[in-house]
Amino acid sequence: MRITLAVTLVATVIALAGCGSAIAAAPSSPAPALTTTASSAVPAGADEPPGRSARWCAAGNLNIHIDEGHSPTTANRLFVVHLAARAGVRCVIGGALGDFTFRDDGGTPLPVDISHNDVNHPRITVHGNAEAVAYVKTGPTSGSIPAASVSFVLPGRSGPSAGVSVIWPAPVDGPVEITNLMSPVS
Repeated sequence: MRITLAVTLVATVIALAGCGSAIAAAPSSPAPALTTTASSAVPAGADEPPGRSARWCAAGNLNIHIDEGHSPTTANRLFVVHLAARAGVRCVIGGALGDFTFRDDGGTPLPVDISHNDVNHPRITVHGNAEAVAYVKTGPTSGSIPAASVSFVLPGRSGPSAGVSVIWPAPVDGPVEITNLMSPVS
């Protein structure tokens, strides 16, 4: 049973890796540390959406990192915010990353125009093999604004949840458009 499952999983990964994509994440370096600005401790079963076997994701349940993806057009650059479950965690998340703010290396907010693509996507159950992502579209150049990090608020089941800060991988130019959380596009 385990061998059949392992062979099926490996075959699926190989097939997906070879499918090609207009939007694919670039290889990333190890995920930087996640900083939370609100309590992220969630007792087992807390904030569990009705009818779901997984609880709502809190910052402490997630490994979050950002890398540059491959934009399908030369008119912009594409970055990917990855929200993956920590080892042994299964949780649900969906909605928009709130208060998305670029910051310099001293933590000061930077003047970048940000808009949200308000397309609603279904909630995503994140676990060992499934992550949630948000795509961030910026201007086509390497950017003149030296962003060192971004801060944002994770969506909660009943409203905003914990605030987090994550390393941003490159300078930016606005305007910037960010999608709601969704399953990765392949």
